[in-house]
Amino acid sequence: MSFFFVFFLSGAVSLDALGVGVAYGTRGIHVPAVSLGVVGVVTIVCVAVAMLGAHLLGGWIDVRLATAVGASLLVLLGIYRLLVDFVTTDNDVQPHESMHHATPRRLSFAVGGLVIRIMAKPHAADVDRSKHIDPLEAIFLGLALGIDNMVAASAATLGASLPVYTPFVMAIVQIAFISAGLYGSDYLIKHHARFRLPYIAGTVLILLGAARLVH
Repeated sequence: MSFFFVFFLSGAVSLDALGVGVAYGTRGIHVPAVSLGVVGVVTIVCVAVAMLGAHLLGGWIDVRLATAVGASLLVLLGIYRLLVDFVTTDNDVQPHESMHHATPRRLSFAVGGLVIRIMAKPHAADVDRSKHIDPLEAIFLGLALGIDNMVAASAATLGASLPVYTPFVMAIVQIAFISAGLYGSDYLIKHHARFRLPYIAGTVLILLGAARLVH
């Protein structure tokens, strides 16, 4: 599978990371390089485990069926993201308020209540309210951001193995998007701009899934 597929897939599922960076920047929450590295490591582990599980599952079912299931999951994930954007997008809020409301309220029974709160409110990762994301808090942030990565990687791996470098690409894109959000928030504040990128992630995921179906 091509690098461009992996890159666009990584970008689509990492838009939440861009939003988290903006939310932190507008709230004055600092994310040091070490904590960004922890988020990257968590992403690598999550994606690698998801790819391994999907690869093992794909070995038990017909290749064509596995490909169809994986592509359909990507399309469904894209539709879900579109629905979330449609329900939660508010045109009249400021950057930090937009992220407060636009982040999907998703549940993950495997990782506990803190990760659920981070999915709904990114600043919840700053547990001690120190305006500083330490490495331990970064683990939970990485898990919260990694859910979409895991689902997308699993879906894309079914029927057609992703390159072994996929977890690293996803981690790099995740870190880059958080950093871009942090630095871009200064511009948004100074110019009273609004941060809104609705429907992009869902559209890209649907297109990638459709491309797999017709391939």
